[in-house]
Amino acid sequence: MRNVAFKFRIYPNKEQVQLIGKACGCHRFIYNWGLGIKQKAYQEGKKINVIQITMLLPELKEKLPWLKEANSQSHQATLRDLDIAFTRFFKRLADYPKFKSKHKSKASFHIPQHFKIEKDALILPKLGKIKAVLHREVLGKPKSITISISRCGNFFASILAEQDIKDPELKSINPETTIGLDVGIKTFVVSSNGETFDNPKCLRKATSKVRYLSQQHSKKEKGGKNREGARLRLARQHEKVSNQRKDFLHKVSNQIADENQISTICVEDLNIKGMLKNHKLARAISDCSWAEFFRMLEYKCKWRGIRIVQIGRFEPSSKLCPCGFKNDLLTLEDRSWKCPRCGTTHDRDLLAANNIRRFGLAKLASPVKSKGGRRCRLKLGELPIRKLGVMNQEAPPL
Repeated sequence: MRNVAFKFRIYPNKEQVQLIGKACGCHRFIYNWGLGIKQKAYQEGKKINVIQITMLLPELKEKLPWLKEANSQSHQATLRDLDIAFTRFFKRLADYPKFKSKHKSKASFHIPQHFKIEKDALILPKLGKIKAVLHREVLGKPKSITISISRCGNFFASILAEQDIKDPELKSINPETTIGLDVGIKTFVVSSNGETFDNPKCLRKATSKVRYLSQQHSKKEKGGKNREGARLRLARQHEKVSNQRKDFLHKVSNQIADENQISTICVEDLNIKGMLKNHKLARAISDCSWAEFFRMLEYKCKWRGIRIVQIGRFEPSSKLCPCGFKNDLLTLEDRSWKCPRCGTTHDRDLLAANNIRRFGLAKLASPVKSKGGRRCRLKLGELPIRKLGVMNQEAPPL
């Protein structure tokens, strides 16, 4: 079974806009209320699960009648989201859950059931019929709907559908059909087979306009209509940059994953959080969105039976010549260098992609420890795969 999300734009009327705003506020309040109960129980040395917290909801609704204006099942879904957040924290896949803020957190809420999907509308509990632009068919059995509001006031509905599709078996490991990918700032991706993708630098091209709109926003009086208008113009510009970047990432990841001749892709495990501490490169690195690219590439390769292997982040991919010489004097400014041992001139990015491919193949062929502690060499079809993490999956293009 495969869960796929389909995202559509919706156009609620004035009354529905108010109800959606109230539902988002209830979602935020219930989440913070449940998080507070969990923290208080932990401080007292007690344990409380999501079922016990859910049983306290009827009493809370009697004290706060305005909570009844939102769908009751959305409240239960909010507490399940809180439980998932703690589960991911204990598995070291995310940070400790934080209290949601009205101005900083994303406004959204879930509808787990009792909804209908029509040709050009959605019928939702407590909201009624909402006009929607269903630009593509929802493939699979709809399981839930998430209503969200963007920073510039646009409304979206994300439909999670369950498809009765099994992921294909992973292709057999073959060095001839294995490639290495090296990501960078100037050139976004360089493949070991010589294919390159230039970085569009969406934020850098829009920096002057973003700076101007930000200055206009800061000059307006707080609490006034002019400041809200300036905030909307700034939010629309940021959303445009985000959409441009996401469109580019989808196109690149699709082009790489759709290559029929590829069976294995080797990538590098980057410490992106540590790299962002470099104030000189932080904006450029954030504009690349390497983590989002790897997230997209992983689930798209999974759908096509392509194996993904991560190498260590401390491997000298750019410094190591195939002859064995290691250039420890290489800096970020050096885009090419000549090996003093064999005399070969290397392009930094292409050399790194080829070395990542070599390190990935070596990792697949290396002996691993069995459960009994003995070291044994596995067959190619039994090699373990290191996952990049739990990742969401968008719907594939039609």
